[in-house]
Amino acid sequence: QLRALGKPVVVFLLNGGMVALEDLLANDDQASLAIIEAFYPGAAGSQALAESIFGRTNRWGKMPYTVYPANWTQNNSML
Repeated sequence: QLRALGKPVVVFLLNGGMVALEDLLANDDQASLAIIEAFYPGAAGSQALAESIFGRTNRWGKMPYTVYPANWTQNNSML
C-alpha cells in the first residue's frame, strides 16, 4: 500500500536466513524500491542503520553472495 503513493520506499531486512520477496518485487515500479539486507545488526544496529540511511555515515558494504530470482534454478542447470 505504501508503494501506491508513488514515493520511494526503503525496506530493511533484519533476518538470519532466506526471505521470500516475490510479493514485494511483483510491482512494475521497482525503481522506487530499495532493499537493505542487515542480517542481525546487533545491539547498535538500528542506530547504525538510521545514521546510514539519513546520510550521517557511509559504511555500506557489499553482500558476500549473489541473490538470484526465484525461477533462476528452473532456467539454469544446477549440474
